[in-house]
Amino acid sequence: MRKFESVDSAKEVLVQLADMVAGSLYRSLQEDKTDRNEYRSLIEPKIEDLWFYYK
Repeated sequence: MRKFESVDSAKEVLVQLADMVAGSLYRSLQEDKTDRNEYRSLIEPKIEDLWFYYK
């Protein structure tokens, strides 16, 4: 990647989608959240490859 451009996510649908998917994955990993499985189940059919990195 060589060129980056700042965009307004309110006007860019694909940026909104990426943000929502990332947020859903993040929420699904929060063990203290009671609704964590609901978020993962919404996008599970579309996940092809998922990597976990832990420190």
